Amino acid sequence: MYDPDAIRWQSPTPLIPYRHNWNRPEVDWEQIKEGIHQNGIRNAAQTTIAPTGTIATVTGCEGYGCEPAFALAYFRHMNDNGKDVLLSYASPLFEKAMIKSGLDESTRKQLVDKVMEKGSCQGIEEIPEEILKTFNQIFKPKKKRN
Repeated sequence: MYDPDAIRWQSPTPLIPYRHNWNRPEVDWEQIKEGIHQNGIRNAAQTTIAPTGTIATVTGCEGYGCEPAFALAYFRHMNDNGKDVLLSYASPLFEKAMIKSGLDESTRKQLVDKVMEKGSCQGIEEIPEEILKTFNQIFKPKKKRN
């Protein structure tokens, strides 16, 4: 654990200026730094092993190292030598649950498209009750920021 009395942590800064925001929420780095001063920080919050981020998305992994999964389905933008590539991701466990409940491929695709918009299956009437219960506490829809 880091020593909160001798903290050397600094907020991350991009190597090159961001060209796109991708609707990321604003981060109050001073609040985070104050939290680290008060509570310390574990190495697990600083390090992880592959697959992470894009590699995990492309390979269909459910999580990304030590980061929690934040949505059942979503789009991810990737920079490929200056070209923006749009990747789509759907939780393999969510897909397995839909197959197990007997939903056909066409219905599953329609439901994933709806979940893509929300990040959650909650509030989608066509989702079977057992799936809603299973994924209820794991994934909450994010509030959209203007």
